[in-house]
Parts: sequence; C-alpha cells; structure tokens
Amino acid sequence: MTDSDSVALRSEAIALLQKERADLSVTFTLPVMPSGLDDDGVALLESANDNGVVVSTVNIMTMNYGSSYDEDMGDYAKTSARAAHDQLKEIFGLSDAGAWKGLALTSMLGVNDVDNETFTLADAAEVRAFAEQKGVAWVSMWSTFRDQQCEGDDAASDDAATNCSGVEQGAGDFGEAFTG
Repeated sequence: MTDSDSVALRSEAIALLQKERADLSVTFTLPVMPSGLDDDGVALLESANDNGVVVSTVNIMTMNYGSSYDEDMGDYAKTSARAAHDQLKEIFGLSDAGAWKGLALTSMLGVNDVDNETFTLADAAEVRAFAEQKGVAWVSMWSTFRDQQCEGDDAASDDAATNCSGVEQGAGDFGEAFTG
C-alpha cells in the first residue's frame, strides 16, 4: 500500500474490470487504529474513488492495535469504526447511513498477536450490538478455526494460536455472539 504507483495502477485496473462487469463488487480489507485508517489506507481509497471505482465495502481489521492499547477491545473496535466511518464519508461523499452500510468489522477472536490484547465473548456481543445499531455491512471473525477453546500445549500459552482463541469458551461461541 505504500507504493503509490502500484496503488494507482490497481485502481485503474479495478475500474476497467467494473466497466466490463457492472455487477463486480469491490471490498478492501484494511488495517485500522482507534484513530481510523492510516495515511496509506486513506490514499488507497482516495485513489480508487478518483479512478471511478465503486467500492461496496471497506472491511476494517479491528485488531493488533499495538502494545499501548491494552484495555477494552470492544471499545477499541467501536472507536475505530467511528473514525473510519467519518473517513469514508469524507472520501466517498457518503451520508452517515451510507458510510455505515459501506463499513464492515473483522475482529481477531480471543488472544491477539499483540501482548495484552484479548477480544472476549463480551466484546463480540458488544460489537454485534453496535453494528446492528449503526447498520454496518457485516461483522466477521479473522479465523473461524479459532472459535474454540485451546487444548493441550496451546491452552498453556499466552501467545495467539491459529487453531483456538486462547480464552475459555465453547466451540462456536464467538459465532453465536456475533449473530445474536
């Protein structure tokens, strides 16, 4: 995303594809912070917009904020969504409702890759309720394989595992929390 020539070329190519295939839906999945999308993410979306790309959804990765973000991950996800929402309004000239409809939230279940970041079942329910209230396009999880409690060696680790959440839960509990 830091190569502006590459970003422009990609935007031009996507715009050409959309001209040939009017039903082509385009979603960008981007990192986010509680302050919103970073400069590279904003530049990518501005390039897409400037080249006439119709962006259906911007899916923000509400995770891995950094070691200084060690409090409530549900709150951080909502704060990140609000900031990204405001950026989408500005970039694409959308209404409040249009920007929420064009925003999706993807969270990393349980123990995240950054120390002190744990996305809990309560966080998932909180994010789902927020998304429903705002009319967000969707909420999702980074990996469905992680929607289960760790066993064996993984259960004793404080590190994020690829096959379990690292929190006490039943199989599929995060999916249920996200769907209500």
